[in-house]
Amino acid sequence: MALVGESGSGKSVSSSSIMGLLPSNAIVDPSSSIQSQQQELLSMAEKALRSVRGDWIAMILQEPMTSFNPYIPVGEQVAEAVMCHRKVTRKAVMDETSALGRSVQQTVLELLKDIQQWHNIAYLFISHDLSVIRAISDEVIVMQKGEVVERGTADQIFEAPQQAYTRRLIDACMLVDEVA
Repeated sequence: MALVGESGSGKSVSSSSIMGLLPSNAIVDPSSSIQSQQQELLSMAEKALRSVRGDWIAMILQEPMTSFNPYIPVGEQVAEAVMCHRKVTRKAVMDETSALGRSVQQTVLELLKDIQQWHNIAYLFISHDLSVIRAISDEVIVMQKGEVVERGTADQIFEAPQQAYTRRLIDACMLVDEVA
């Protein structure tokens, strides 16, 4: 699944909510619900949330320089995260990554797909790069001004967007891709 929208649309606040990382003064609508593994995360105690983070739910921030250590191969860092919460060896995880080549971005995306299938897990991608979103996501949620304006399969969103905002967002990204 992917969460897309322009800067300031609410993507980061949404992901912080999912992780239970909103500031203590944040106001959450009482009718809101975030569930994982049939458990309500919004009412979960902090100690219980800590056990959820990294095991059920993990986050890699949008800015790679603050997310990954540039001196350690990405595969090693992903292996370390997997090993913290699963009974697998570093070799088992690294064997999954050894056959990947091409560009770094493509390698990371393929690695994530492999890990997803291997461990039967879901991802929520948040990105401005709609070509990545289209390549890796089954479902897409489009946000504007803190609200969900459209939701559908990747094919529905990219081939036949229903909302004008979604069409403008896709068109704007296509223009940037053409210029680049």
